[in-house]
Amino acid sequence: MGGAATLTRVFLNGRELGQHEGFSTPFRFEATAAARPGRNLLVLAVSNLSRTGRVLPPGRHAFEDPTGCFNYLAAWGGIHGRVFLETTGPSRIANYAIVPRPARSQVLVAVQVEPPLAGSRVRGTDILLNGRPYYLNGYGDDAVEVFDGVQPANKEICRRRLRMMKACGFNAVRHHSWVPTPEYFEAADEEGVLVQIELPIAYHNHLLPSLDFFRREMGNIIRAHRNHPSLLAVAVGNEFFHHWYPVARGIAFGRAVEGLVAEARRHFATGLVLSNSGEHLSPGDVDCIPAGRVSPLRKPVIGHEVGDYCCSLPDIYALDRLRKGLLRHAMLERKAEWVARSGWQALYPQILKNSQRLRHRKRKQTIEWARAHCSNCSGYYYWLGTDFPEGAEGDSWYRGVVDFFWQPKGFTPEEMRTFNGRTVLALDGFEFYSAWDDEGLRMDLTVSHYGREDIRRGRLNWWITGAGGRERTAVGVSRAPLRAGA
Repeated sequence: MGGAATLTRVFLNGRELGQHEGFSTPFRFEATAAARPGRNLLVLAVSNLSRTGRVLPPGRHAFEDPTGCFNYLAAWGGIHGRVFLETTGPSRIANYAIVPRPARSQVLVAVQVEPPLAGSRVRGTDILLNGRPYYLNGYGDDAVEVFDGVQPANKEICRRRLRMMKACGFNAVRHHSWVPTPEYFEAADEEGVLVQIELPIAYHNHLLPSLDFFRREMGNIIRAHRNHPSLLAVAVGNEFFHHWYPVARGIAFGRAVEGLVAEARRHFATGLVLSNSGEHLSPGDVDCIPAGRVSPLRKPVIGHEVGDYCCSLPDIYALDRLRKGLLRHAMLERKAEWVARSGWQALYPQILKNSQRLRHRKRKQTIEWARAHCSNCSGYYYWLGTDFPEGAEGDSWYRGVVDFFWQPKGFTPEEMRTFNGRTVLALDGFEFYSAWDDEGLRMDLTVSHYGREDIRRGRLNWWITGAGGRERTAVGVSRAPLRAGA
């Protein structure tokens, strides 16, 4: 089974084949003993009832339940992946792992055994890809599916979405407290986009009540996806603010995280393992913490949820399409009514367009700041990839690079790549974006370069555009080469 939520029992001809709890991985059961020639009856019993025994309304959660972005907007239930029968010979490979060893130009294939430890993918404060420093221009994915609730098990849809974000300069994606479908991983492999996945722990409160489940699920998730070259990192969960706990419970929490990190490393020796996204905890290869902070252990840092959480104005014109989906949009309905009641119908389209354009300017400023000021960073996850609908955390968040339907807002992909690529010319120390025409204005520039080769004799060109047209000014040639990875 490609996936189901949340507790699944499978029966063949009245005989129970097994049970599976969770929604993050595909799973299978041995059916040979229960099968018979001719017609067979296969029954799939799927329940999304809370562990508390209560039926929870949309947007409400119990700490006893594993909760991530997959089931954050609502407690989705049912089958969300392919269901198929697979026949094998009397001998088969039950499990395997592919371990790349780029330093030796080798690939190790481990069959029915756990993979041996291989070379690290970090060096000092750098993340390495194929032995070279690599900068992650990542975005966040909160599992927003306004039509069907869950990610489609459709490779071509996943491919189109990844291509859109890659055209905007992104090379990585963090899946906030959830795991995408096998079809998504296949698309990411082919499109060259790196993927970070996480256990369904949206916040720290959910970890300890379901610790036994998470111990099992960590191994299940990694075994299901570790052979995909796109899988870069596995995190235990999101924003473990463990210092909120009393001392004794905080100690138990820290030990639980250490155990889950060890379990992840046991199954995923060739990739990166993070204790969480959002807060420093000692175990883990990388710290995903707010950009500008330094890892106390001098580990590589990925900027956590970079973007200042600024939003554009609500797109009331999306309502006709949104009404066809599963989610309610009552707040957006009221906003559309207010615009009509206030007589803003004629002006609001331009106001919305200007708002989205202003949001894009703020996005440019935020990303350039991260590139220019966070010298210890090996990348960032910009927040957010898509807009986030109302319900689970109050009103909608119109902070996405793309809208609910994966279309850019207020910019072109070419514009986005000018500050969201391997090489970025960033404004550094530029405090004001407006000045009087008779004032001087100092602008410092920083080059962040993570291309494949050093830049030699780079030439800086800049223009001033005014009412009279564009005036071009060229500035000299760099004498020292710009090193790749700096």
